[in-house]
Amino acid sequence: MAALNASKLFLVCIFIACCSSVWFAEARLSDCCLSVSDKKVDKKWLADYYYQVEGQGCAINAIIFVTRRQKMLCLPVDSPQAGRLIKHVDHLKDVCRENKHKKRCFGVNQTR
Repeated sequence: MAALNASKLFLVCIFIACCSSVWFAEARLSDCCLSVSDKKVDKKWLADYYYQVEGQGCAINAIIFVTRRQKMLCLPVDSPQAGRLIKHVDHLKDVCRENKHKKRCFGVNQTR
């Protein structure tokens, strides 16, 4: 009887492990850019950015800019516009960390 309970417990653990790995894979995939655009982006919309690396759960390299309303904008890594926007967001984070310009800091993630 104890062997039967142990095997049931083992099967339940395997099932949970499989389901959670599928769930985590789907959650990570939803954060990936499938394409990039080099359209002009107004820097006043931006609050944060992060890098998407090909081969780490995503198909392409990109820089993902997050707007103040939590929308994602995907730009190519080698875009000159992306470099300027990164400098702007970094400066904005520094200003907001110093508690200046409260209105300007709406939606800004102040950590680096």
